[in-house]
Amino acid sequence: MILPIPAIDIINGQCVRLEKGDYSRMSIYSDSPLKMALYWEEKKAPMLHLIDLDGAKTGKPVNFSILTKIINSIHIPVEICLLYTSPSPRDRTRSRMPSSA
Repeated sequence: MILPIPAIDIINGQCVRLEKGDYSRMSIYSDSPLKMALYWEEKKAPMLHLIDLDGAKTGKPVNFSILTKIINSIHIPVEICLLYTSPSPRDRTRSRMPSSA
C-alpha cells in the first residue's frame, strides 16, 4: 500500500515547487505555509513532509520559525527534511532540526 504524503517546500516563507530542483525555475503556490499545512490537515492527510529549501541552499536552518509554527498548529505527524550541503558537494549530511534557532 502506498501512503501519499503531501510535501510543503518552503523558500522565502512561501510554498513553492522547483522544476527539476532548479531554484531559478520556481512556482509559488501559497504565501502561507501554515495555511497550506492546515489545508492538508483538513483534507485528512495522514502526515506532512516539510522541506526547508532555503536551508538546503545556504547550508543552515532558515525557516525554523515557520516549521515550528506549523508543528505547533497542526495535529498530524510532521516529517522535516533538512538536507544541508557542505562546501564540498560530496559531503552531504541529513540533519535534525536544531533545538533553537
